[in-house]
Amino acid sequence: MRARSLSGKVHGLVLLTLCLLNAVACSVIHPPAAEVEIIEWQQLTFLGSPTDVRIDYRITNTGDVPISYYQVWFEIECVDGTSFQEWDNGSDVAVGQYLTDHTYVDVMGKRATTAKIVEVELTSY
Repeated sequence: MRARSLSGKVHGLVLLTLCLLNAVACSVIHPPAAEVEIIEWQQLTFLGSPTDVRIDYRITNTGDVPISYYQVWFEIECVDGTSFQEWDNGSDVAVGQYLTDHTYVDVMGKRATTAKIVEVELTSY
């Protein structure tokens, strides 16, 4: 009687291990993929002086697994050649779906000339 009970536990443990390995393999074989684009950016002003830059962006899940978490790094270049980076994050972008969001970048009162995406990190659990 004891052998059957132990056999059932071993079978269950093997099944659980296979399920976990499958989940890990799927995330390695099918990593998350996305297209991230800046929709619009604008330099905000206060009393005629430049302040923060607002960036509106869209992230579209172009892969075949859900995006559980994402982080997007933006860079603002200014007239005087300096640049400033800031990041924004979010979660839960379903396959084939998109989210729009915005973030602000502090440019220390300098006039911005360009905004671009410099890095995107995606995670699928």
